[in-house]
Amino acid sequence: MVMGNRGWMWFEHYPWVYSNEDQSWVYLLPKDQEMLAYVVKEKSWEAWGAKIENSHESSWEAGYLNWLENSESYGGVEVLQLIKETKEQEMKTLYLENMGLSDLSPLMYLTELKEVFLMGNPLLLSQVEQLRSVLPEATVDFPIDLDLPALRSNEGASLGNGVRTLRLSSNTPSDFLLQYPETSYSCSFVLRYFFHTDLRFGSETNELISMDGSAFALSSQEVEALTLEVVQLIAGMYYGKGEYDAFISTLGEELP
Repeated sequence: MVMGNRGWMWFEHYPWVYSNEDQSWVYLLPKDQEMLAYVVKEKSWEAWGAKIENSHESSWEAGYLNWLENSESYGGVEVLQLIKETKEQEMKTLYLENMGLSDLSPLMYLTELKEVFLMGNPLLLSQVEQLRSVLPEATVDFPIDLDLPALRSNEGASLGNGVRTLRLSSNTPSDFLLQYPETSYSCSFVLRYFFHTDLRFGSETNELISMDGSAFALSSQEVEALTLEVVQLIAGMYYGKGEYDAFISTLGEELP
């Protein structure tokens, strides 16, 4: 395969590669004797003009062997075998609900697919959108609960309904089951119970809406860092300081 003059690239997680020239992760997809590249930084497809021979099948076969060695991310060996059977028989529909999939790389090769059902898997919305870009003629079914309400409101607050809103762009409800540092609570529970915050998924950006309606942009993407950023932001607010103190008091020690 000739990639042209694109500088060095890191291929350890092929078909995901890191391009130094693009300063971005790139997904490579051989198609019709051409190499297509989805550049994450640009959120767009490019034709890299690679000269390839039977590369779609060879990259699938090489990828499949690698996936079998690390099958947990793909739902296990039986799920991979089902995906392989779907590809070989050019089946149009694939049901993968609640299979434990956290990586969709094998599905990128199912070019004949018309429907795939992914409900209940721990996936990021960005992963699902990438699959939709690769398989534009397929219906990718991935319904999620777009609203996890606060578990209680701040009854002493005179602003709004005593609840904040955390808008999230690329996470799913299952992501927030992650344990909050040095506690037995999930990140979801900490935000929704101690800090009176609704979690709303599928937004364009990550931002916190305070009780008075002010919007605060958030820089973090990973769930733990994002939750810590939100907690510290709320701790600096008028009502939030009392909530934070009560949170620390409940735990018996100050947290990061």
